Amino acid sequence: MRIIRRYIILEMINPFFTGLAIFTFVLLMDKVLSLTELVINKGVSVAVVGRLILYLLPSFFVLTIPMAVLVATLMAFGRLSTDSEITALKASGVSLYSLFVPVVLFSLVATFVTFFIYVKALPWGNYSFRLTLFNLARSKAAVGIKERVFNSTFEGLDIYVDEVASDNSFKGVMIADSRDPENPQVIFAKRGVLISDPDSLKVILRLYEANSHPKYITRATRYKIINFPVSDFVLTLQKDTGGIMEIPQSDRDMPISRLYETFKAEKQAGRRYYSYLIELHKRFSIPIACLIFGLIGTPLGIRSRRAGKSGGFAISIGLILIYYIFITGGENLGDEGKIPAVLATWTPNLLLGGLGAVLLTRMARQ
Repeated sequence: MRIIRRYIILEMINPFFTGLAIFTFVLLMDKVLSLTELVINKGVSVAVVGRLILYLLPSFFVLTIPMAVLVATLMAFGRLSTDSEITALKASGVSLYSLFVPVVLFSLVATFVTFFIYVKALPWGNYSFRLTLFNLARSKAAVGIKERVFNSTFEGLDIYVDEVASDNSFKGVMIADSRDPENPQVIFAKRGVLISDPDSLKVILRLYEANSHPKYITRATRYKIINFPVSDFVLTLQKDTGGIMEIPQSDRDMPISRLYETFKAEKQAGRRYYSYLIELHKRFSIPIACLIFGLIGTPLGIRSRRAGKSGGFAISIGLILIYYIFITGGENLGDEGKIPAVLATWTPNLLLGGLGAVLLTRMARQ
C-alpha cells in the first residue's frame, strides 16, 4: 500500500507545479507589465524590478497553491482512471478511501505551506515592496528635483524650484497640483524641504510660507487665494505604472497577534472591526481550501476520465471561479457587517467540501 500511495503522490507532483506556474504567471502578468514601465519610463534597474516581483509572489502563492492542488488531484486521478488503473486497484480490493490517503497527505503539506506564506511571507513581501518603493521615491526626489526645471516624476505634481541647496532644501517653489482634476491648484512657496518618513514609508515635500491659487478661473467662480504657513505633499511614483506603485498598509500586512489585538481594540472602541475579523478567518480558511480542493478533486478526477487533461483543467478552472466568487462576495458583505465573518469566509469550504464528501462516498460504494 505504501508503494501505491507514493505512486499517487508522484503522479500529483508534476501537474501541481505546472498548475502553480501557470496560475501564478497569469495573475502576475498584469503586475509585470506595470512594473516594466519603471524600467522604460523611470530608469529603474531590472534588478530592482526583479526584487519587486519577488516581493509580490507571496500574495499570489496564497491563491495559486490551492488552485494547483485541485489541478494536481484532477489530473492525477483522471490519468489513473483513463488508464483503468483505478478499476484494477478496486478489483484488487483497494478501497477508494485508501487511495484518498495520499491526497490528504499532499493537501496537508500544501495547507501548511500556504499558512506559512499567509502568516510570514505575505506580510514580509508587502512591507518589502513598500520599502523598496519608498527608497525609489526618496532617491528620485533627491536627484530628480533640479533648479529651474519642471519635474513631472511624481503623481499629479509638476514641481519647479528656483534654487536647490546641498541639504535638499529649496527656495522659490512652484507646484502645479492636478491630483484633483476638478479643482487643480498652483502653489507658490518661499521655501521647501524633503522629508523621509521611514515609519509610514512616505517621502514628503514640506512647504513653508506658501499660498494656493486656482489654476483655472471661470465667471461662475471667484479667484480665491489660500495662505498656509506649512503644507505637506506626499510624493509617489504612481504615474504611468498602472497603480502598482502604491500598496497601502493594510490588515494583510499584520502578523496574527497584531491583527487580533487590532480587531479587539477596534471592537472595544466601537469602530468598524469587520475587515480585521474577516482577515483573521481568511488566514485559516484559504489554506484549508487545499484540503477541500483535494477532497472534491479526487472523485471528479475519476469521473472525468473521458474528458482527458484538457477536460480536467477546465473543471478545475470552473471550480476555482465558483470558489473565489463566493469568497470575494462573502468578504465584501462581511467587510460591511452584513453577514458574520464565519459565514463570509468558510461558506465556500463548507459547500465544496460537502459536495466532495458526498461524491467520494458515493463513488466508494460503487
